[in-house]
Amino acid sequence: KVKVLRETLDQLTEGRGSRLVLEIQSLKAMRKLHFGLRKALQSELPVGDDTLPTIEAELLTKWGAHLDNETLFASSGRKYEMMNFVKKWAAWEYDPATHTEVAAIKRDSSGNVARPTWKGAAMKVPLGTDDNKIAPVLKSGSLASTMVAMYEPALCSYRRNVSRIPYPSAFMWFPTHIRSQLSAIVDAPVLTFCYGCPDPRSSGQQFTMACGASSAMRLYGSYQFWSMRSLFRFTQEVYNEADRLMAFHGLEEGNNYVAIVNHVSSTARIKCHNHERINYGPHRLWIEHNFGTDSITHMSSDREVQCAPSETDVRKAIEADGRGMLGGFMSFKSKVYLSVPDVNSERVAAEAVTVVSIPVRSAFDEAVDMVIASRAKRIIVSPFFSHSQIVTELFLLRNELDPQGVRFF
Repeated sequence: KVKVLRETLDQLTEGRGSRLVLEIQSLKAMRKLHFGLRKALQSELPVGDDTLPTIEAELLTKWGAHLDNETLFASSGRKYEMMNFVKKWAAWEYDPATHTEVAAIKRDSSGNVARPTWKGAAMKVPLGTDDNKIAPVLKSGSLASTMVAMYEPALCSYRRNVSRIPYPSAFMWFPTHIRSQLSAIVDAPVLTFCYGCPDPRSSGQQFTMACGASSAMRLYGSYQFWSMRSLFRFTQEVYNEADRLMAFHGLEEGNNYVAIVNHVSSTARIKCHNHERINYGPHRLWIEHNFGTDSITHMSSDREVQCAPSETDVRKAIEADGRGMLGGFMSFKSKVYLSVPDVNSERVAAEAVTVVSIPVRSAFDEAVDMVIASRAKRIIVSPFFSHSQIVTELFLLRNELDPQGVRFF
């Protein structure tokens, strides 16, 4: 309970003015004194509700009036963590007329995807020199998982209203472990890419003190999150290649194709087959808690199928969509864009439906793949993993955060 209280108090200081931070520090000092006195008296703590001692609950209620009436959640276990963090934002819905800081991904007058800007400027040239000798040990992962990891410092930069937080450009793209540069793929002006610099989160306590702990998880789906997320786009080279491939395969943006997306790691696949519990991803939880359970359509109630669908499961998804079982729009001219590794597009093609896929051999290819998938009229994605999370976020930003075109395995 002491840990929960401390975490709750830490949450109160995020993104607030210095005056309130000082008030919270005073509250922490009062809490420390209170526990010290109780310990000296060798008496038990007074218990109020299930999570906070009565006196602390009263103090939090008093100071909570300064927090724009935001509801405070103090989850007391891992079991409820994924469900509780979205409840805080269940009432928030995007209104393009008033939420102008959330920039939808649109094309400009020249036909290019408009570049995002932060504090009046576009993304800067990376700091330092690209020298393998001075580069620190590089983290490896897919482009999608790397982008999700960037949300934490990006949210800190956005919420603290600082110019930019440096972030390492180089990473090892998985599964081939090719050295790649984020600055050549991702257009994110809220961060400053740099060569040879460490991940800002590696500073540990210093980063936590400056930015707060786990803000990306707690704030997922909030107005602040979507404002930050709309500043994450890809470079024009990525969009140009997506345009070229779409024209070659006859894919029309937002029109004549459905995208089927499911990227699962070998480790996660083993967990799926062993029926180990894997929590739904934040993209799936946000839609459910903002738009209700009726907004969620799954291809299967079997968690293993949801997690790691086979070629048969993918074909069933295509056929079900084509028959209109999912509110499908398919006709004899319809196409399917398939982004499911290790699934043969020819073997899953349903009758009168053309299945299109592209080879993904690099981080650049992965970015192109996610752009093409997100431009579909509707997407069928994994409810779990980062690749589907990024595609879903891109899709929502193209459609003014309207989830009607999102389906899940």
